[in-house]
Amino acid sequence: MTYDLRRLRLHGLIERLPRSHRYRITPLGAHMAVLYVRVYARGFRPAASLPSPGTRRGPSTLERLDAALTNFLKEVRLAA
Repeated sequence: MTYDLRRLRLHGLIERLPRSHRYRITPLGAHMAVLYVRVYARGFRPAASLPSPGTRRGPSTLERLDAALTNFLKEVRLAA
């Protein structure tokens, strides 16, 4: 657990409360958690219920998710 907490802290997702063994989620950590929940709910969970690959009609959910995430990351890089 020490390793995992250290990694989260170094990435700025949590911060340690002074003079305690407790941690608090940062605003960045909260945003990342919401992003992961939304990606799972809107992309991976629906993709698991798709029919077999032979009965495709257009781009799959995972392909659309990949394209949307690629566009999102490009916008984030341009804004930074």
